[in-house]
Amino acid sequence: GNTHFGCAVATSGTWMAVGAETQAGDGEKAGAVYTYEYSEGRWRQGKRLSSGNPGDELGASVDLTDEWLVAGAPRDGAQEVGRAHVFQHDGTSWLTSPSQTLTSGASEWDRFGWAVSIYGDTLVVGAPNAHGYGVEQAGLAYLYRRDAQGTWTLSQTLGPGILGGHLWFGQAVVVGYSWGSDWALIGAPGQSCVYVYRRDPSTGVYGQFKTFQPSGPRSRCGPTTPWCSRPGPHTSIATTETMTRGRCGPGSPPRTSR
Repeated sequence: GNTHFGCAVATSGTWMAVGAETQAGDGEKAGAVYTYEYSEGRWRQGKRLSSGNPGDELGASVDLTDEWLVAGAPRDGAQEVGRAHVFQHDGTSWLTSPSQTLTSGASEWDRFGWAVSIYGDTLVVGAPNAHGYGVEQAGLAYLYRRDAQGTWTLSQTLGPGILGGHLWFGQAVVVGYSWGSDWALIGAPGQSCVYVYRRDPSTGVYGQFKTFQPSGPRSRCGPTTPWCSRPGPHTSIATTETMTRGRCGPGSPPRTSR
């Protein structure tokens, strides 16, 4: 059957990770993440990572650094609460069992883990179907920080700037460093809006900095003044190798009514 190999991809250093959310190796739709290492001019397949739980759809989202890999399992559980599994690199290869499973704040049908991003000691997980501020499918994003012992702990919960349902805040997330600051970007396609957060270096707290959205009469990013921007051009990326594991296919959108 279709494993949805390629539903999510990420790369860091010499490593690449590819999600296959409906891979059935550990039970029906358990999902998996395939790792590849670039060596001697070619990509070589490494270990296959899994949670071992049928129905998880692990690998629906994936991101990694040289030491940590996070993979979302947004349909984990009978009521699609969702989880994010964190895997660690031991200096030689990836450990095949998760070192930690993140679930903080998630409840039924949230689809926690629909989107994930990791950079340095910060990790963000999107739950686009969450009842943000008590409103159906407003969406939330969860920020985790890693301590000196390697444990990831919830530090902040971010939500949309308006009270409204079906905003799907957290359907896309990214965290990183640029122009001397740490940033977190959270997409809310139900608003046609992207929220930009900047980390305060003195407190470590991410505060809302700006919002982006296409200009137009339906713009409603929230209480802050929108910084409107037209979408930029798309970039084509040429590939030199094709990784195959099952057939490629689209995943299901999160816009499912509760």
